[in-house]
Amino acid sequence: MTDHRNRTGQSPVQARPAAVRKAVIAMYAAAALSAITILAVILNQETSGNLASRMTDAWPDYSANRIEEIESITLTWLFTVGTVQAVGWLLLARTSRAGRKWVRPAAPALLAAGIAITVVHFTEPFPALVTVTWALPHVAGLAAVAFLWRSESSAYLADRGATA
Repeated sequence: MTDHRNRTGQSPVQARPAAVRKAVIAMYAAAALSAITILAVILNQETSGNLASRMTDAWPDYSANRIEEIESITLTWLFTVGTVQAVGWLLLARTSRAGRKWVRPAAPALLAAGIAITVVHFTEPFPALVTVTWALPHVAGLAAVAFLWRSESSAYLADRGATA
């Protein structure tokens, strides 16, 4: 394969393959679904506020103050992780568009961390709306990772990774 470089010594701009475009779309979807998980937590707390009651049922020996403290910590955790996940998918989408090759290991790492956290959520006394909604970004994330590891993505990310 001949390397045709432009006047600046950089490889010419290569068109983004369909697999990379689809991965970017899936990453934006994962980011949007991550934001929806945060909204689901807020909606659940505003409408039913049953996180504290579920915790009271799970840990009947805890005082009301302790339950309130655990609820506050849990909500902070959910908001923080949801935000980090949304921002992570947004950054990876931009990185994929730019053709950075390190997106290939970073995307599965973000997906694996999110899945691990979701598995933990299924073991905690979270409301069903929160737990099920929390799993949705991983479907889009899995699609993104699958698209990134297709052969046409490999060639694009390898070529761009050297100069980008």
